[in-house]
Amino acid sequence: KRLSEELEARLTETEIAQIHNRKTDLACQEIIANGIPLRAGVRSLLDQCASTQTPVAFVTTTYMPNVDAIARGSRGELDLSEFVFVLTTEDVTRTKPDPEVFRLALARLGLGAQDCLAIEDSETSIAAAQAAGIPTLATPGSFTRGQNFESAEWQFGSIQDFLVTDPALLRELDYSRA
Repeated sequence: KRLSEELEARLTETEIAQIHNRKTDLACQEIIANGIPLRAGVRSLLDQCASTQTPVAFVTTTYMPNVDAIARGSRGELDLSEFVFVLTTEDVTRTKPDPEVFRLALARLGLGAQDCLAIEDSETSIAAAQAAGIPTLATPGSFTRGQNFESAEWQFGSIQDFLVTDPALLRELDYSRA
């Protein structure tokens, strides 16, 4: 919609939705066809959480077709059944930086914000998690490296770097109410 306004294209809401849906379809096809590796440390983190029965939720405000494409494009490295639930933009009325999706996740987990850790790769997502009171770990991605991550409680180049440097952090969180 913003691009339509900037270009003065005068597109209808229906046309905008059709363009967005087509873009999403093409991007998902590309991800599935070409594959997408997990970021460094993701697999290890998921395995560690599973071994300690630490609940993990996939909390995003992208669309479920994108999440499915990432899982399929990972070639078996990421199984969505590893998560206690997946929340997407379809589950909320407001997207990040609004904290709605994180508040919904906390309610479903039955945990307090301080008993959780949000691992995020953008300023917008960090702002949303922090607005919900959740401590954040920033691991910038290739598209977000230039953003400011100073508000995050922890900053690492990757999840792998975090796991090597501060492995005790995950054990400090209280998941007994999950």
